[in-house]
Amino acid sequence: MKKYSMPINGRKVDMLVENMLRYNQLTNIINYERQGNNLVYDIEGLKHFSETLNQKMSYDDIKEIILTISQVAFSLDNLMIDEKNINLDINHIYMDDKNQLKLLILPYESNFSFKDLFIKILSQSTFILNEEAVNVLAVLNYLNTDNYTIKGLGNYLENKLEKAEHNKSIETENKTIETNDISNSMLKDDTKEYLDSISGHQIKKENSKRNLFEELKKKFSKKDYRSRSLNIDFSIPKKK
Repeated sequence: MKKYSMPINGRKVDMLVENMLRYNQLTNIINYERQGNNLVYDIEGLKHFSETLNQKMSYDDIKEIILTISQVAFSLDNLMIDEKNINLDINHIYMDDKNQLKLLILPYESNFSFKDLFIKILSQSTFILNEEAVNVLAVLNYLNTDNYTIKGLGNYLENKLEKAEHNKSIETENKTIETNDISNSMLKDDTKEYLDSISGHQIKKENSKRNLFEELKKKFSKKDYRSRSLNIDFSIPKKK
């Protein structure tokens, strides 16, 4: 059986946290056993999360990570355990064979914040820039506030998902109307005007992508990150 042992190193252990974890099994959490001055975690069959960061990641992938950690934070809150007890050191986050995150919980506050983790994920992976990537800016802006919480970020993304579903249904209705309007315009031989409108839409879409890239580039340049490429997929290397 593969185990990971973490020394306590004189830290003050919160016995409430320890007892709550001992008697409750939570999803996406690896419980520990105390052996002397060490916290021992069973990591059999798990791989390091950092091993997956060499592949391309989309906003949807990042959103899934955030929501999973947020759900863990809410589960801990029900046990009166603070989200600061989640070990967010990227080297101590694991994944199972179904690519589900597995997190270590500490009986004391972690030295690693979610903001640290988020920046590391973006800096160590190739991020796919698409129409939804603008949401990464919103996440960064939220993490730059003084009193952000993982639970608050999870609520924010959940609300965005609900709004997106609502807007999608409205957009579907609008597309039906637009299709009828386009058919009518073509019947009236307004073909040139229709083609011009399509061309204008495509130019506007490409400009939006360029503007989005510039915004992301600006955001990271403030933290001394430098972008390596100028196409739709771009990587942000580690800070020197």
